[in-house]
Amino acid sequence: MSMSEATPVTVRTHTSDQPIACLQASRPTATTITRASVAVETGAASLANALASRPALVVMSSTVNRLYGDSIGRALRAAVAAEVPTCVIPAGESNKTTQSVLRLLERAYDLGLSRDGMMVGIGGGVVLDMVGFAASQYRRGIDHIKVGTTLVAQVDAAVGLKCGVNVGSAKNLAGAFYPPVSVLTDSQFLTTLRQLDIRSGLAEMVKLAVATDEAYFAVLEDSASTLLDPSQRTSATAEGLVDRAISGMVAELNANPYEGDLRRRVDAGHTISPYIESATNYAVPHGEAVAIDLGVFAVVSNLMGILPDADLSRLLELLKRLGLPLFHPSLMDADAVSRALDATAAHRGRKLRLPLPERIGSTLFVDERLTVPDDLMRHAILILKESWT
Repeated sequence: MSMSEATPVTVRTHTSDQPIACLQASRPTATTITRASVAVETGAASLANALASRPALVVMSSTVNRLYGDSIGRALRAAVAAEVPTCVIPAGESNKTTQSVLRLLERAYDLGLSRDGMMVGIGGGVVLDMVGFAASQYRRGIDHIKVGTTLVAQVDAAVGLKCGVNVGSAKNLAGAFYPPVSVLTDSQFLTTLRQLDIRSGLAEMVKLAVATDEAYFAVLEDSASTLLDPSQRTSATAEGLVDRAISGMVAELNANPYEGDLRRRVDAGHTISPYIESATNYAVPHGEAVAIDLGVFAVVSNLMGILPDADLSRLLELLKRLGLPLFHPSLMDADAVSRALDATAAHRGRKLRLPLPERIGSTLFVDERLTVPDDLMRHAILILKESWT
């Protein structure tokens, strides 16, 4: 057939709003959260069982590696009859960056980690966030396991679907919803924590209770100090406190896993706490910032006529009794606090969606930024300053 006899090509153009096709995708997930022995060499086979003979890269913080790296390594070698590659990374919010995640991705690639491989994060919230984010990016997503070694990690960071890193002064600006396939919880890790780290975890537990569960709040009033005693951190009482916090967090997440509704009760304590952390270059740890945030907005709620005096007193008394702060000098920068509220509103879809305690165990939401004027914030902060100093 000559060129002149070729069938002409017809180019169709779409001029309507009708779609060509509709791609529908969903990814149902299920994360098992179990108590398992990981820290002690004789029981660390629990981790090997979770790996199910799949290739893996184990990522630990430098502290965890120093305290438990040898025993975990020996247990894994004995269980899988092979060396499991390990990557040790520095912890701390200042290291929670995209650059750190890129180094993890490069390490996994250099090791030849395949698409059916796994990443295992063993550490505090910073390490678990970075490992989760790296796993979500590596080969467009591989499975990962989280082993929380701090109290904050066990009751919060290890349990959630979210992972991410800080960008500049913006906390968790880059991230993903990427749930782990398994979470292993071992109270043995808590025995070597500083009191500061335990208190940070207790702040998250108090947050959950004041926002969602009055009965749990009463239990914390009675028994939370158990976790402050290193000799009691593996006791049934201590483990029960942690397990109840995990169950409560999971119940909240199951109802709204991908934050289709930006009104989240578990956002209590997380409105201006990111500002406090970044303003102090993370000298104020996450849990202490959460405690201060809880105190500020409990007073705000009380000044607005929502939270009764008795409930405000209960909350502030429990925070003080656990050694948690209620004030930090960074709050005296009224303009910065105002900008922090604006930034939170931007993160929550241009509405403040502020969870305020209306009583212990119950939450009321304030959507509009103007409902929480700057002078009200200053008044609440001054009240806390006077009660704390």
